[in-house]
Amino acid sequence: MKRLILIILPLAVSVGCVSKSKYQALLDKNSLDTKLLDDKLIDSQKQLQLAMQDKSKLKQDLADLAKYKQNADKRISEFKKLTEKFQSLINAGKLKVKLLNGRMVVVMSTDILFQSGSAVLNQEGAKEIEQVSLVLKDLENKEFQIAGHTDNIPIKSGRNFTNWNLAANRAYTVLKTMLDSGFPRERISIASYAETKPVSENSSRESRAMNRRIEIVVVPDLSQLPGHEDLEKMFSK
Repeated sequence: MKRLILIILPLAVSVGCVSKSKYQALLDKNSLDTKLLDDKLIDSQKQLQLAMQDKSKLKQDLADLAKYKQNADKRISEFKKLTEKFQSLINAGKLKVKLLNGRMVVVMSTDILFQSGSAVLNQEGAKEIEQVSLVLKDLENKEFQIAGHTDNIPIKSGRNFTNWNLAANRAYTVLKTMLDSGFPRERISIASYAETKPVSENSSRESRAMNRRIEIVVVPDLSQLPGHEDLEKMFSK
């Protein structure tokens, strides 16, 4: 009688071991893929956050630029209007309207207004100052400073009397004339620079004459300048 002998080889065990290994490999790969996706998601979120910040900064920069352009256009318009108001005196050679260091300035030669070494306005000079005063008075919400300038030739009359005194006295004379013509006293001040701010070399009679001048400066409104709000916050702390 023949017998059938069934021999079970360890094949199933081997197959089981291989499947488990593959399964673990799949798990490991899936875990790695998940980590890579998470990293990409985090990186994308960071990039999105940076992009939003850049967008916000760009919007602020554009707003600042628009405000700066608006203020610049306003100052250009004011300069043109000031020039137009003084056009007759400019054409007569009695004054000039300039932009100096970002400020609008009415420049008048002291040789036209005063005698040499004197702080007393001559008759023609007094009339010109009164004309200038009437024009400036109509510029609302503007303040002005009268600045006296001299050449570099020392004053010979009086040991204690210098170019500082002469420039200050001439500026004060112009101030008083403007106040007498009705100019608001709270909108004007004076300064003396003597020979310290020349506009030309003091090398000839003509260049020294250019340095002897009265400047009526339109005082800039700092609140209109970029960064003013940040400065205010800084100094309010």
